[in-house]
Amino acid sequence: MNKFWVGPPGTGKTHTLIEQVKKFIAEGIHPNEIAYISFTNVAADEAKKRAIEAFPEFANSPKAFENFRTLHSLAYAECPEVRNNTMETSDYVALSKILPFSIDVNMSHWESPFDNSGQLLNKKNAYLFLVNKAVCCKQSIEEAFNRQADPRLRRNIAVLLDEHLRDFKGRRELYDFNDFLLKFAEKETVPHFKALIIDEAQDLSLIQWDCMERLIERADVTHIAGDDDQAIFTWAGASIEKFRSFFKRKDFEKKELKQSFRVPRKMHTLAERIIVKDTDREPKTYLPADKEGIIQRAITLGGLMPKVTEQINENRDETWLVLASTNSTLSEATSEFKKAGIKYDSKTSTSMSLEKIQALDDYEKLLKGEKLRGDKVKNIYGYLKTNVKRGYKTGKKSPDDLGTYNLKDLKDKHGLLTEAPWDEAFLKLPDDEVQYIKGILDSGRKLTDPSQVRISTISSIKGAEADTVILFVDISWGEKHYGGAEAHRKFYVAVTRAKKTLILIDPKKYELSYGLNVRDLLESA
Repeated sequence: MNKFWVGPPGTGKTHTLIEQVKKFIAEGIHPNEIAYISFTNVAADEAKKRAIEAFPEFANSPKAFENFRTLHSLAYAECPEVRNNTMETSDYVALSKILPFSIDVNMSHWESPFDNSGQLLNKKNAYLFLVNKAVCCKQSIEEAFNRQADPRLRRNIAVLLDEHLRDFKGRRELYDFNDFLLKFAEKETVPHFKALIIDEAQDLSLIQWDCMERLIERADVTHIAGDDDQAIFTWAGASIEKFRSFFKRKDFEKKELKQSFRVPRKMHTLAERIIVKDTDREPKTYLPADKEGIIQRAITLGGLMPKVTEQINENRDETWLVLASTNSTLSEATSEFKKAGIKYDSKTSTSMSLEKIQALDDYEKLLKGEKLRGDKVKNIYGYLKTNVKRGYKTGKKSPDDLGTYNLKDLKDKHGLLTEAPWDEAFLKLPDDEVQYIKGILDSGRKLTDPSQVRISTISSIKGAEADTVILFVDISWGEKHYGGAEAHRKFYVAVTRAKKTLILIDPKKYELSYGLNVRDLLESA
């Protein structure tokens, strides 16, 4: 019997699906007869990893788990006509140069609006994003324009761009990520799987659901998991209505996961008070974890940072998550953590690249007398500027990639002009970054140590959790006026990431905040 697993935050939806995979394999179904379709490559890889741990006999079989993948990856594999003709950034740039109309300078970035899993998440060019979203939602460009709320956009430009993009792709026989799905859904025959697993189904768009319905028709058994209360990608084309239709489907047995193993009582109470504002939601039973939890308020993150720094330095196993509704709000957070010398991970502001961390770490090894391979030396040279003679960073005079060199070798034969400490030698580092690195090292940490802090928009966290969550309650003007139920779902997701402590940061403008004010939110919890 097909099953529809509904699970609020922390109830173990993914764990449940992976247990079903293990059960299928134990019953004799070969892994390559199972499709595990997830929203991200990370989730698919995690499911594959756990299945291999349970059945190590398949560990050395490269194709055993080839169908643990995103839907776009499956469609790409099944539609050979698109493989070598995929729209790339250069194609979008070429299109922009031949358009017979101009667009606002703020929307002139022409990189593909998709991430590497084919998800429509990049809004750098609002017109291009709208054109692609219309396809995801199975709407005409006129319908998509009528449903969007960006006052900068002009209808005639959106319509013209839609026409020119279609013509550009047709003349050059090019395809984008949406075309992968459209081709797959139109195929005469799609793959047959003995077991089909679909995770995070609330995030699927209508054209993705068209593909999924074809797979469901052919599969022997299907397990779907998701939660409409956590549907925070309708802005990018996800169809919450299609997901909610499964609550009434007769060909699926509904299975509720009720017990949260993560969310403490206080955060649970707050979350429940938030989500009831979505009046179209499907009601469900949801029980908190057996712990009380702490909710606190702070006027500013800057005023909170001395305490945060102390706690992070004292409890090095504790995890922290800093969340905001918009990227602009997060700039304050990245600035504060950088000033405090606390290493963080963030998509919107580079804490430090892996190459830079490796260069600093390797340079310290050189100073201590260790030998390094030539490729590592070249990475260091990239940050030394005039501390390396002209012509020695690349070319014949540069160290051979596979050779090994100590400090004396490099000074005598390969153009190195310094053996000063890193903060004097690395001339490409700005002063604020030098102070940031010193702060990390002064705390007794290594630059290569994993970050305790992740700074992210709510829409980008996808299943993340942390011991302490710092949440800005600021929202954008668009969310305030057009956010609707998705704004409630976003903050529901945000407060349910915390395992121990939730800290709410007062908004800069109360007229642009979620709820009336933070104090009201605290009293409601």
